[in-house]
Amino acid sequence: MNVLSTNVRGLGVDRKAKWIRDLRKAEKVQLLMVQESGRSDIPDADVSLIWGNSNWEKEVVDPVGRSGGLICIWEKGTFSLSSSVKDPNFLLISGHLKGSSDMFNFVNVYGPQNQVGKRDLWTRLLDLMSSRSGLWFFAGDFNVVRGPEERRNSKYKPLCAREFNEFIFEAELCEYELKGSRFTFMVEGRNGKKFSKIDRILVYKSFQNRWPDACVRVLPRGFSGHNPLLISVNNLNFGPRPFRFFSSWLERPEFGKVVEDVLVDFWFSGPPDQKLLNKLKILRDKIRSWRDEMRFKEGEEEAKAKEELEELDSIMEDRDLSVEEEWVRLECKKKI
Repeated sequence: MNVLSTNVRGLGVDRKAKWIRDLRKAEKVQLLMVQESGRSDIPDADVSLIWGNSNWEKEVVDPVGRSGGLICIWEKGTFSLSSSVKDPNFLLISGHLKGSSDMFNFVNVYGPQNQVGKRDLWTRLLDLMSSRSGLWFFAGDFNVVRGPEERRNSKYKPLCAREFNEFIFEAELCEYELKGSRFTFMVEGRNGKKFSKIDRILVYKSFQNRWPDACVRVLPRGFSGHNPLLISVNNLNFGPRPFRFFSSWLERPEFGKVVEDVLVDFWFSGPPDQKLLNKLKILRDKIRSWRDEMRFKEGEEEAKAKEELEELDSIMEDRDLSVEEEWVRLECKKKI
């Protein structure tokens, strides 16, 4: 199972929607948790645009004014919703995952900016946990760090950090090691770039005990100052994945040859139904190989630009970029 959490800082249906949709497809995400959507009454057509198809279900918390807003979108059939709890700063969806009899509680979090608001949120979340059983999973933008090492060029507030750590300890939550970056948020201001680790994934101890090898990756920033976080839990069985065929492939001249070559070379001796089954299986495998090769060729330039951008973003965590490096970073962003 793959879960993606990201603060989009305002969700449109153009560049950001495509960015999230591409991430979801590339990382095979079954559950998407979005913070700071900034939108109320999101139509189904926009959700389908963000998700990439119509095979989804959702729960939403509307923003307060122009601030906040939370969305959870999941693959239909993968997660069966039993109940939800909505709060200005969190969205809980409880239910069962396909292949598991356990109750899962997924909490999408957007933490307040002020200290009193944070303290009240930790209390509400503890009360929530005491009222329900099951496996707990928290992801989102908590707007607080756990220690001074989780900030660079930005102000550290020890009281907020201490209260956050007390909440984590009392809730018996654990945190997987981040792979890919030390920080999850960057903002550019007059005094340079500021980095912090305010986005994170926290799980109840029984969750980590069951899946100790789960991997949390920090993905490159796209159209937000926040890095998306992706957690992969690989040993849940969701059944066979469907093979999706896109009609746009028919417009490519080389596609017809792929099909023709399979039909000409195919040979099978046996019952007609088995013959048809084997023919479709070979055809599917050949189309997949062609699709992957096509995507590879067309994505080389974009992948190179993303790789350069990721390297430069990593360098920025330790030092300021040179004028030439800033120019390269800007050009990479334009290409993407």
